[in-house]
Amino acid sequence: MSDATISRFMGRKGFEVRSYWFRVTFRIWVEEKTNEEYDVKEAALGHVVDSKIARAYLRSDRLEKHRKLMQP
Repeated sequence: MSDATISRFMGRKGFEVRSYWFRVTFRIWVEEKTNEEYDVKEAALGHVVDSKIARAYLRSDRLEKHRKLMQP
């Protein structure tokens, strides 16, 4: 779900906090509570972490690592 979708929903419900803070909270939590690799944590937020050259050779979406990260 995009940030814009979450922000619109929260705005309609009258919340002053926007989706950005959920992303910040997640990033802090994942840094403090897991031992996942940096690239997995950043990719979970949709951030591009590899150079163009690295992405050309590494075509994995790190799906299994993301699944592990998202388990309670």
